[in-house]
Amino acid sequence: MMNPDIYLYRVIKGIRNTFDSFGYIEIFPEAVEKYSRSFSDGVPFVYANKFYLINPDITSRLILRNFSENTRIFYIYEKLSRSLESEIEAGLELINVNEEKSNIEILRVLIKTLENLGIYDFKIDISVSNIFSGKIGKRNYEKIREYIKMNDFNAIKNSGIKKEYIDYVIKMLNSRGTDINVELLNNIKSAVNDDRIIIDPGTVRYFSYYSGLIFEIYSDDYFIGGGGNYKIKNSNGCGFSLNTLVLSKILRRL
Repeated sequence: MMNPDIYLYRVIKGIRNTFDSFGYIEIFPEAVEKYSRSFSDGVPFVYANKFYLINPDITSRLILRNFSENTRIFYIYEKLSRSLESEIEAGLELINVNEEKSNIEILRVLIKTLENLGIYDFKIDISVSNIFSGKIGKRNYEKIREYIKMNDFNAIKNSGIKKEYIDYVIKMLNSRGTDINVELLNNIKSAVNDDRIIIDPGTVRYFSYYSGLIFEIYSDDYFIGGGGNYKIKNSNGCGFSLNTLVLSKILRRL
């Protein structure tokens, strides 16, 4: 039997080779950052009466920086949750490229990355960050966001929001896998032209920086990762991250 680390090695090597082949340059994020409210995740600690974070979310760090046009970067690093759970995350970012083009490129790179690992049985659920909040309001959306994530229709119906909002949400959730009246999603699905891309309004991403396309990736009942479009100061970016430990588990089952 192979050492499980061999599978993780293959995953990380394969991801790095694929990202590199598309012209993405590897960056090496610092493990510790001074605390900022702009950062997401990370483990907080105090040193010399100053606040710091260990390995905060990469994208939330990038938002504070300035980038030139057509910036393509990727990273592979150990991510820690505030409960000290660890995962090795691999991700890439396409910054200051036309939003429509960046959405398509990112999804194509994602598909090729998984295929190069030998993983062909997967689904990419795509949606738009404000598909519900733009219609029912941010406060109502936050109230039922977890119910949307779980497709819990009963909880949505009993949430106390207006019936017209409930009807809209349930209608959208029932539309998974069909073309809906959202031009952005229909155009992306048509341009990438891959049946493994599924329009799913129930897709939820929790970071507040997302604006536009959002997506999540699943394979063999595993959640692999996710990403989407976001704003960086006056510029835009699009990226995704993958859980390499989960990918190594999938490879062991192939």
